[in-house]
Amino acid sequence: MAKPAVALTRYQNSLRSLQEAIELCDGFQGLRANDEVLIKPNLVTWSNQFSIAPYGVLTSTRLVHDMVVLLKEFGCEKIAIGEGSVMMEKGVGTQSAFKGLGYEKLSATYGVKLIDLNKSKSTNIQLYEDFSIPVAQEALAADFLINMPVLKTHGATAVSLG
Repeated sequence: MAKPAVALTRYQNSLRSLQEAIELCDGFQGLRANDEVLIKPNLVTWSNQFSIAPYGVLTSTRLVHDMVVLLKEFGCEKIAIGEGSVMMEKGVGTQSAFKGLGYEKLSATYGVKLIDLNKSKSTNIQLYEDFSIPVAQEALAADFLINMPVLKTHGATAVSLG
């Protein structure tokens, strides 16, 4: 019997909660230890001048940390975290989010590469005859892409999820 495509678990502030969700939906199916893995969280924006709700808006750094640990336990060594945050003010964007949310420490601790997708070269991907979107080359080159959005309402769409 095929495993469900969606898993729902209660996060108990432990990487084992995330591991349970991954196992329930066979989320690492097709992953190999030597794959280049790209984790794409949802780090909408960041500014030290404005308070941003820590939950329900941005992907929790703890959850991304747990994903990195689980990937390392699986044997993966080529792990990157890629994001393209909105610039609320000139010069304040993805790098500020990485710093403010502790991703630089995560990178130093686990050897994870941080990628500002706003600075990446992109390739236009044709979705329909008259519609294409630019996709960062790092996302296209990754062997395994892990999308970690926040389940929330969204002004431009009905919901944000993955």
